[in-house]
Amino acid sequence: MRATKTSLTLLSAALAVCVALFLALRFVGRTPAESAGESGYYFTNYASPEALVAVSVENAGGEIVLARTGDTYRVLSDAPAQGDEEEIADFFAWLCRLPLRSLVEDASASDGQYGLTEPQATVLIQDGGQGGVMFLLGGEVPGGGGVYTCLAGDERVFVMDEGYARPFLSPVDRFLDLTLYPSLEGAEIGNLKGVEVRRGGETAYRLRQVAAGEGGTAYFALEEPWGLLLGAEPVKDALLTPLRQLEGVRALEGDPESYGLTEESDALCLAYGDGSTVTVLVGPREGEHTAVTAAGSGLVMQVPTAGLSFMDAAAEEIMGRVLLRLNIHDVKALTVNEHVYEIANSAGQLAITRNGAACDAALFQNTLFSALNRISIGGSLEEAAGEELLRVHVRSAIGGEEISLVFRRLDGRRCAVEINGQTAVWCDLAAASALLDAAD
Repeated sequence: MRATKTSLTLLSAALAVCVALFLALRFVGRTPAESAGESGYYFTNYASPEALVAVSVENAGGEIVLARTGDTYRVLSDAPAQGDEEEIADFFAWLCRLPLRSLVEDASASDGQYGLTEPQATVLIQDGGQGGVMFLLGGEVPGGGGVYTCLAGDERVFVMDEGYARPFLSPVDRFLDLTLYPSLEGAEIGNLKGVEVRRGGETAYRLRQVAAGEGGTAYFALEEPWGLLLGAEPVKDALLTPLRQLEGVRALEGDPESYGLTEESDALCLAYGDGSTVTVLVGPREGEHTAVTAAGSGLVMQVPTAGLSFMDAAAEEIMGRVLLRLNIHDVKALTVNEHVYEIANSAGQLAITRNGAACDAALFQNTLFSALNRISIGGSLEEAAGEELLRVHVRSAIGGEEISLVFRRLDGRRCAVEINGQTAVWCDLAAASALLDAAD
């Protein structure tokens, strides 16, 4: 992202007078060493961010102009991305006081060995009193831990601690709001009602939210390629956590079409409780970063390719490659062939009945329920299967969802699983046998 030429020109002009005055006053302020850097010098020492008006930063990652008006922080830019007010406000607070570690004796800023003739960063700061500072950041000091710096137009060379220098050397796009969709953190996950991933113009998988609890817990059910209530943890690990973390790291110049982002691109579609939707178009996952855009925004950004692994996942991977992973408190009743288990939870105490007769709750959890949650998925399946081996029905406590499973023999070691009437996946025959044995 590049700041507009107009905004840079205006800021530079406004700073010209204050910088000239600043140089005439011999540039850096001076306070006792205990309240400034080790050298006693500092570039800025303002009481609060309210004293600052604007700042321009130019480094290898681009250039940007940030401004404060009252309590509003913004980016002066032609880019469609808005400024990240929180990030900018934190930066203005950081700018209030910039101490210097030491003065380099007998050094000259025009000496190329300090990196100030071709600086890593140029920073201009303007305050409300028409004062300010313009300084350069050059090379690292031998051994690290600091960066050479000087005021523009002055030959004296100082060392700024690396921790103070780093914010001026970091990519300037961090000041932009590069989020793709509303936050999904904490209770806000309750607003996300549906997720769909499309590849090659076809739906790879689609989920709908069934229920949301406190602390950011949410239950989703697959709708495509088959219908199935999913446990909270698999979806959290495989999908929700990556969605929460997905954010741009850099804004790109140009329109979406110039990066091959069109309606035919792979897409992530999010539906919200207020009826709104967000479609994120995703480019080829090649290299460390991938180009994406929120449809209609006009803004293209790069995101880490590793964070898009869910875009290429199969439905069984979103399930955590297990058929079911339900908490005992998520289930009201379980039927395995002719045996019916009723599960009641009163004041944290489980009461289990089998065909109407009380049974040991701990034994039930450690045998039958454990076997049900340990069925690994070998892969998806479309072919018809043969002999029926086992029939399972789950009546859940989550949004009234029910699950019907039929296990059919495929061969000597595998069986097919029909989910709610649809042939879906296969699992090891031994897993189905273990479930059947636990019920008998």
